[in-house]
Amino acid sequence: MRVAEHGLRTIAAKLKVELTDKNVTMPIQFADWNKLITGIKNKIDDLRRLPNASEKEEGLALYSDIANQAEHIKDLWRNNICHSRRTFNSNEALGIMERIKGFMQRATELENVL
Repeated sequence: MRVAEHGLRTIAAKLKVELTDKNVTMPIQFADWNKLITGIKNKIDDLRRLPNASEKEEGLALYSDIANQAEHIKDLWRNNICHSRRTFNSNEALGIMERIKGFMQRATELENVL
C-alpha cells in the first residue's frame, strides 16, 4: 500500500493539486488518500473545461482511470490493510500486489501526458 501511496502522491504533484485542511494549505505529503483522490478528481474536472483536443482527451482518460483505480484500491484494500480490519490469504495478497503493480505501471504513463 505504501508503494501505491507514493504513486498517488506523485500523481497529485504532477497535476499540481492544491490541498487545504480547515482553510490552511496542506502539503501533498501530509494528505490522506481521500484528500488526494478528491484533489485529483477536482483537477480532472478542470481538464474537462479545457478546449477539445486529442491531448486533452488522452489526459482525461488516463487521469480518470488512475483516479478510479486509486479509489478502488483505497476502498477494497488500503483501509482494511492499514487499519488491520481484516487479513488476506496468500493468494489474495498476491492478487492485491498485482493490482498495485498495474496501478503503478499505469501511473508511469503520465510522463508523456499533459
